[in-house]
Amino acid sequence: MKKKILVAIALLLVTVVSLSSCRFISAVFEVVDDILNPKVELTDEPLAAEKIIDFAEGANPDVLFESDGWTNGDVFNVVWKKHNVHFEDGIMRLGITEEKATAWLNDAEVEYNYTAGEARTQNYYHYGDYEVSMKPSANPGTASTFFTCTGPYDTKFVLDENGDYVLDENGQRLTVANPHDEIDIEFLGKDTTHVQFNFFVDGKGGNEYMYDLGFDASEEFHTYGFRWAEDSITWFVDGKPVYKVTTDNTVKQYKNVRRVEALPSTAGRILTNY
Repeated sequence: MKKKILVAIALLLVTVVSLSSCRFISAVFEVVDDILNPKVELTDEPLAAEKIIDFAEGANPDVLFESDGWTNGDVFNVVWKKHNVHFEDGIMRLGITEEKATAWLNDAEVEYNYTAGEARTQNYYHYGDYEVSMKPSANPGTASTFFTCTGPYDTKFVLDENGDYVLDENGQRLTVANPHDEIDIEFLGKDTTHVQFNFFVDGKGGNEYMYDLGFDASEEFHTYGFRWAEDSITWFVDGKPVYKVTTDNTVKQYKNVRRVEALPSTAGRILTNY
């Protein structure tokens, strides 16, 4: 028995040493990365968005409506249902319910084991400042989001060079499907001490950036936002600019400043979901 205990202790020590070595190596890499690829203090002007909705008086369906009865597929793994959106105490609360629900997706009826809350604006918005006061959920396996988005499910009228509607052969106004353009602020429930920024251009993503907040976002409300310009997107936390992407090739790159080939350019709805 004594020999077995000694062997177990020896294995435990090896494991602890191995874990400590991994953490040490990781810490060294972080220090080296900070030296070779440092952050820079951003000097963008504070956000100055015009408030379009305040929940002090509850819902405002002229501005924002609850998603109800459809799904985005396996990426979200839920059916959006209106009963998961509540307005109380001057805030909007989004929930997830464990219940089976079906919805149509790509001409097929699919079933999921959860329904969830989502709200989106009636109108579409383009370049400008966006900001929200929010407190995300810290439940692992969930995501709390604020973003602008449009896609092929949205259409816009085709205009000629004079700004007049282009008509089809039947004399109807010609429409064209929007590309999938999106700008994201996302919290993963498994670690709400970080926030993820991302964007899509015509369906192409892969632009994730994880920002260390220095606090747990699930404990209290903070403000998060972004400034969307034709040549750049700058994300803000509590009024401070923290990350920027730009198509300007003359801008020097840092850990929190990155040059990219293209940016979203199509007006989209503002959405928040859980």
